[in-house]
Amino acid sequence: MSASLLAMAYFINKCCSALLIEKVVALSFFLPSLFYLASMMTLDSFNDVPFIFSMLQYLILAMVGLFPLTIRGSHILIAFIFFPFAIVQSLFYQGYVWSLFNNMWLFFLFAGISLWLQIAQLSMLMHLYRESTVDPLTKLINRRALLRSIEHLKSEAIKFSVIMFDLDRFKRISDTFGHIFGDKVFKEAASVLSNSVRSTDIVSRYGGEEFLIVLPDKSNAQDLKLAHKISTRLRVAPIAVSKHNHCM
Repeated sequence: MSASLLAMAYFINKCCSALLIEKVVALSFFLPSLFYLASMMTLDSFNDVPFIFSMLQYLILAMVGLFPLTIRGSHILIAFIFFPFAIVQSLFYQGYVWSLFNNMWLFFLFAGISLWLQIAQLSMLMHLYRESTVDPLTKLINRRALLRSIEHLKSEAIKFSVIMFDLDRFKRISDTFGHIFGDKVFKEAASVLSNSVRSTDIVSRYGGEEFLIVLPDKSNAQDLKLAHKISTRLRVAPIAVSKHNHCM
């Protein structure tokens, strides 16, 4: 058991990828569960089981709460842990229904607590991720997340084009109508850009009044056509200053 865990630690240290991490996490829970099953099957009766072994599946369940996994991933892991546990319970069942009920209740109690901890961790991490990668005003990704996405496209050898937009004379607009109106201009520009591209395209607020779009797998002719279309939409998009006055 120790050798298998050390081997997984060695491989994940040598080559770290998302797919490998998923496999290692699954095996990190599945192998101890198999070890639990094999150990319990060597004993003649439940009275011969050391206390730490009888609690092993609950300890493994508690460890699940350390990982910020999705609900689907959590259920898969809990299923890996549950099947060896259920087999052991059936092997040592002696007709005591309340004893079986108590063990099952305790298992699902630990499982529920682990799920709650995972969801809380995942929510916190997603909140921190959004704060570090999303522009709070326009809700577009910021420059940091944009550069990371570009590096990913380059590493995957995916061809892409880049279109940059700059809002002309924005300082004059902000000075004339105020910063609150300037924020409305940013939001409207971000909305126009987001609604003009595919779901696979990347729209970012690059900095200040500059916006940048990354277009994977598109021809130059298509890129130019899209740039002109967005430019036209930006020019004609009305933004209300007051009830009787509009700025184009």
